This record gives sequence, C-alpha cells and structure tokens, in this order.
Amino acid sequence: MNITPTLSFILLLVSQMSLFLNDSLAQTVTAKEPAKKIQIAWAGDGDTNILSKVVKLLSTSFQCEFSIGGRMAPLKDPSSIDEISRLSNERSPDTLFLLVLTDMPGSSFVEKAYKGYGVAVINIAASKPTKASAGSRSLEALHTERIQRESVRMVAQLLGVGICVFPRCAMSVARSEAELDEKSLNLCPPCAVKAEEALKQLGALRTPPKPPSLK
Repeated sequence: MNITPTLSFILLLVSQMSLFLNDSLAQTVTAKEPAKKIQIAWAGDGDTNILSKVVKLLSTSFQCEFSIGGRMAPLKDPSSIDEISRLSNERSPDTLFLLVLTDMPGSSFVEKAYKGYGVAVINIAASKPTKASAGSRSLEALHTERIQRESVRMVAQLLGVGICVFPRCAMSVARSEAELDEKSLNLCPPCAVKAEEALKQLGALRTPPKPPSLK
C-alpha cells in the first residue's frame, strides 16, 4: 500500500503524541505524594505513655497528622550533625518531620530543631523538675507538661515559626523554670496561623471533615 508523504508525517506525529501521553501518564501515576505526617519516637528507653500524651496535644495544636514511631537506637550526641543526618535518613517517605525524645541525664544537650534536616530532638532529662520547683504539683505531671510544651515549640520551629513576644505563648523564651511552667501549652493565635500556613505550603494541612449533609 502506498502512503503519501503527508499521511506518513501525520502517522508519525500521532505515534509521537501517543508516546508523550503515555510517558506523562506514567509520571503522574508514579509521582510521590508530599510527606504529610509528623512522627514522634523514642531514642533509647522511654515511657510510651509520654509519647501518647505528646501526640494528643500536638494533634490539637497543629492541623496535620501525627503518629508514634518505633523505638530508635539510643543517641550518642544529639548535637552531632552526623547523628541528626542519620535520623533524617531513617524517616519513612511519608514523614515530613521527626521529633525524637531521649532521656540523657548529665548531658548538656537540652533540645534543638534542625529545620534543614526535618528533625528535632528533646532531652527530657533537662526539663525534669525538682520538688522545690514543683511545689504541691505532681513531679510526673509537671514533667510531662514540660515535655509537651517543648514538643509544641520544636514542631513549630521545624515549621519556621520563630520566637514570640507574647509571654504566655509556647514560642516565648522562658528564662527560668517558673516562666517555663507559666507558659501555655499551645501557640498564640498569630503563631498558630503561621504554623497553619506553613503546613498548607508543605501540602500537609489536614482537611477538616465535612459536616453531614442535611436530608
């Protein structure tokens, strides 16, 4: 069968377009979904009840998904970039940030958010209250609140929220144990808006459930 040059050109064009569309479809199907989860985990031994309480507070403070990760190996030096890089590489593909709690009595490390690595570490031993600072309060309850408060601050820092001038905001600077305990467990409204906007830009903002339709 004889095919004119014009028809040959048309058939070649159709063939090339078909290949292009197939490639585009394949890229769409295999495209990675943005990481949407913030994971909290222990490095070394730790109380799982504390993790549950931290996740519960974080879930009400930030409009995104939180989960409890498996126990990780104890940290040798949380200030070491090599160790932070290792933690970052151990994140699952769907994990946006990793918040690690560790109990290292005697260590000078307190806490730090490594925004470039998507990792924050809190040494809970650094915030352990004394009987004098606790007063009539339970030492365990006060310690848990401090860990919760610092967890909110670390996640907010990973989201790019800076220091706040409102004394009661979780992002304000505490210069003493008393000031730390007087701070709120939550972000002030302006800081909460900043955190929400950051989650939106990262594609991790949790969509509130739709109200049931009226019948």
